[in-house]
Amino acid sequence: MTKLAIVNLATLPHAKIPTEFIQSVEESLPEDMEFTVVERPAQLFSALSDATWILGHPFPKTFIKRNKRLKGVFFVSSQTPDLSDSDILVQDIKGLNARSVAQHAREFALKFLEKHELDPKNLTVGVMGQGHIGEMIPEIFKDIFPNIQTISRASGADFTYDDYSDFLNSSDIIIPALELNAQTKELFRPENFYKNLKEDVCIINIARGELFIESELISFLNQNPKATYLTDVTYPEPYPEDGPLRQSDQVVITNHIAGFRNDIWGDVLDKWSKVSDQWFKMT
Repeated sequence: MTKLAIVNLATLPHAKIPTEFIQSVEESLPEDMEFTVVERPAQLFSALSDATWILGHPFPKTFIKRNKRLKGVFFVSSQTPDLSDSDILVQDIKGLNARSVAQHAREFALKFLEKHELDPKNLTVGVMGQGHIGEMIPEIFKDIFPNIQTISRASGADFTYDDYSDFLNSSDIIIPALELNAQTKELFRPENFYKNLKEDVCIINIARGELFIESELISFLNQNPKATYLTDVTYPEPYPEDGPLRQSDQVVITNHIAGFRNDIWGDVLDKWSKVSDQWFKMT
């Protein structure tokens, strides 16, 4: 018998897979498919060790290391573990939540303008990366901010990383829209990043909390009291109530809500339905 395991282990309540979504998935499954929902970490090993298909939040890949039956994993996230060293089919929701995340960045920017009584016509927004979110940000910012510049390793951006310092010191608002890897982490080393920023820069992080080393970020903020850090992502998540970033009035934290607005789940269900139709034919 084939088996679908749904991993519903988000640490933040709003990121949990809705009950209605799970019910729709269950109702669409073939009659001979076993179905289980994992809602406690202690269930992971038994549920994933013999699953044929997995749907849900990311999990440590050690839990599927010995699973010889596993054929496909559908992550309800755009930030996923690397399973490229296996023959497992992998899908995620990258791109589906791009507008939601970009919209959250826009709301951050508007709050920054309001708090400091700034005219957006006098500011330059710098967007790092040209993935789904990086491409969406200029589209939804342009009605407020006439001056938007981009930097990317791909062609078509206003800057390449050969001109990284010029990009940074000409940006009033900087929005990383990057994946987390060795190359992107290198971009935020103090000698590459902080030394090139304006003293009153606003950094809006809707990418990954791990891009920034907390101690280095706090040091920069302490040395530049006019600077601002607005973030929807932290490390760890959820971020502790007594964490150092919460002690700074230069920092605003939202708890990773950007990609999980209510309207995203209908799109996720549509994609899962299309993917699972193809996958289940292989069983």
